[in-house]
Amino acid sequence: MKSLSFFTLLFLLCNTLFSQTGNFESALTNYLNSIDQTNSIHVQLKSVLESYEKSSKQFKIPSANLKVDSVVYAKDDGTRFKESYTYENMLPIIIYNDKWDEDKWTNFERVQNTFDANGNLKLSSQENWMQAEWVAVNKYHSEYDLNGNLTYGFSEIWDLDSSKWIKIAEENYQYDSKGNNIFSELFLYDSGLVFTLNITSEYNENGLLASQTSKIFSDEIVFMNTKRSFSYDENNNLVLTIGEHFVENEWVNSEKIISEYDQNNNITSNLTNLWDEESWTNSRLSDYEYDSNNNRLSYLTSNWNNIDSLWIPVTRYSYEYDNRNNLLFKLYEKTDSLQQWQNSTQLKYKYDEDGNLIFATSEIWQDETWVFDDGYLEFYGQTEKQDHFYFTAYQIEVFYSAITDVTSEKNLISDFTLSQNYPNPFNPTTSIEYSVPSNEYVSLKVYDLLGNEVAILVNEEKSSGNYKINFNAEYLSSGVYFYKLSVGNFVETKKLLLMK
Repeated sequence: MKSLSFFTLLFLLCNTLFSQTGNFESALTNYLNSIDQTNSIHVQLKSVLESYEKSSKQFKIPSANLKVDSVVYAKDDGTRFKESYTYENMLPIIIYNDKWDEDKWTNFERVQNTFDANGNLKLSSQENWMQAEWVAVNKYHSEYDLNGNLTYGFSEIWDLDSSKWIKIAEENYQYDSKGNNIFSELFLYDSGLVFTLNITSEYNENGLLASQTSKIFSDEIVFMNTKRSFSYDENNNLVLTIGEHFVENEWVNSEKIISEYDQNNNITSNLTNLWDEESWTNSRLSDYEYDSNNNRLSYLTSNWNNIDSLWIPVTRYSYEYDNRNNLLFKLYEKTDSLQQWQNSTQLKYKYDEDGNLIFATSEIWQDETWVFDDGYLEFYGQTEKQDHFYFTAYQIEVFYSAITDVTSEKNLISDFTLSQNYPNPFNPTTSIEYSVPSNEYVSLKVYDLLGNEVAILVNEEKSSGNYKINFNAEYLSSGVYFYKLSVGNFVETKKLLLMK
């Protein structure tokens, strides 16, 4: 069982600590920024701070024979980026993040990862492109036990003034004989101060978390000391959470969460009570609804009004799905001072014929109309160590390529090939296959009839193998286009027809 300790801790930090000390926030921000997205634990760590409530079962993993090749994302400040992934044994060893500069992709930042024989991340280093060269930014080191559990890690940032690596954080983890994380410790270093976060966990006979104590301190100053106890039903659903905090040498009740589930084990309600000196009082109520396929249809949050003794709705999420249970639409609404529902944000998703996410947008309601605005856009990929992709952007476009057994193909592929796209004509997506006989820098671009470049599908080094990439022409008008494969001295162009 992997460690979940710091997820809980950061939820607490968001609610309590950031308002108390700017130094700790600075140290925590530096630490999170130093950790790359390739470490799944820290992906979720960062998402605690960056995301809002998300429903489950929204995105299916892409077809088993595909992997995420690249993601193009646009931000509301006018910038546009392309994140490309190079894999080895289905592990992301290099991640390039290029920035669009007028008419071409330019270097911006890259991450290089090293994994051990078991696929555990050992080293992740980030570099930024500055003054025509790659400059070190940060590194994350990690160690594991024989069971693949993370036992130690530390983060460093490169100081340009002193030309030295500076350690900003260290992590220690301990596990019981069943692999449950029983102790986690994080040290954050900032401006000569040391902040310590530790969590002690206990588990029940089913291996479920039974209690967890969290403490944040620096020297003799304790910023937070909390404890939570957890109870489950016969289906191992969490039904009761009791929170306490340590005050004047004793544990005092702070909050209680009561959860209910339907016959399919979908959560249907969360009732939060706060401790008011001698008794529990209502605070917040969350209600959930699902369709017959267990897709979440709505999520309503209400606050308790003590004066009128009633629940006041404050926020609501609504969801729509296609016939494959892929999420198509997500709407977030808030109530105004007159308790009327008002639009706030909406997310839209599109998929290819196999149900793989290829396009998503985020918008906010402004001046009685929807306007593109950066939001939390996520999806899942078919990789062993990086299956959760998320971007803060108003638009993402996802491209896939085929998963191939490169070792067996090296002796079979003797020449470069570029196949005709299929389907052709198409609307709005089509697939393009090509082959590379050796490690080469590959460029695959799309042009209009006037020779203007309208899309860059591949622009990176590829190892020997057969590749398949999806092209989404959602933003293009109907007509004839050309796609050109350039690898060293090899150049081949084919025609494709977009009919909307």
